[in-house]
Amino acid sequence: MKNLTSALSEDLLQNLLSTLSAKGYDDVRDGVLLAARAGLRFNEIASLNWSALDEAARRLTVVSPKNSQTRVLILSDDVLQALLARRTRLSSTAGPIFCPKSQTSLSRFRNGFPWYTTRDGKKITWLSLRQYFAEWFLKAMLEHPPTAVYL
Repeated sequence: MKNLTSALSEDLLQNLLSTLSAKGYDDVRDGVLLAARAGLRFNEIASLNWSALDEAARRLTVVSPKNSQTRVLILSDDVLQALLARRTRLSSTAGPIFCPKSQTSLSRFRNGFPWYTTRDGKKITWLSLRQYFAEWFLKAMLEHPPTAVYL
C-alpha cells in the first residue's frame, strides 16, 4: 500500500507559493493555494467561474468536471484574499477565474513543479497539494471535533 503522507508541510507550501510569485507565476500560485487550502482538483481549478464566488458568505461553489457533482466550500482568509486580489488584477467579475492565458500557465505545471522538490527529493504535484489539504482537514477535525456532522 502506498504511503499517502504528503510531501508538503506548511513551511514548504509557503516556500512554494513565494517561489511561484518570485518567478512571476501568480496564476499558478493562486491555483496552488486553492488546491492546498480547499482540496480542489486541477480541472476544478481550471474551470472555475467568478459566478461561483460568494464573497459575502466566503463560499465557492464548485462543479466537478470529473463527476458533475456540486459542492460548496467555505474559503479560508488567504484563499478569499487571493481571489479578491486576482479579481482586482484582472478587472473582471464575470467569466472564468483562470482565463485561457491562465489555463495555459496552469497546464504548464499539470504534472508538477519540476524545479521544486522537497528536501528528501520528492516532487510536488497537484495530488500532493490535495493530500496536504486532506491531512490538514483531518488534523483540524481531530483537534476540534464538530458538534454535528451532516452528510
